Amino acid sequence: LAALKQEEQSLEDEEAEEIGRMSQLEDCIMQASNKFGYYGVYEQPPHYQNAVDWVDNDCLPNQWQPESPPERRMLRR
Repeated sequence: LAALKQEEQSLEDEEAEEIGRMSQLEDCIMQASNKFGYYGVYEQPPHYQNAVDWVDNDCLPNQWQPESPPERRMLRR
């Protein structure tokens, strides 16, 4: 029973960490939309890719480290 409670706590901690990462990603996306524009011409290359690169390379690394950066890259062309 104690092992199950410990596993449950571990899963809850992991879930809370993932929720925090998702919140940070949402914050970075909002910052990128303010920095690079919301819609229209900014959805076309290179503006869209510049926004993705900024989120991936500048915003997120300052907030958290992905588990495996080379394997989990954001959209690339």
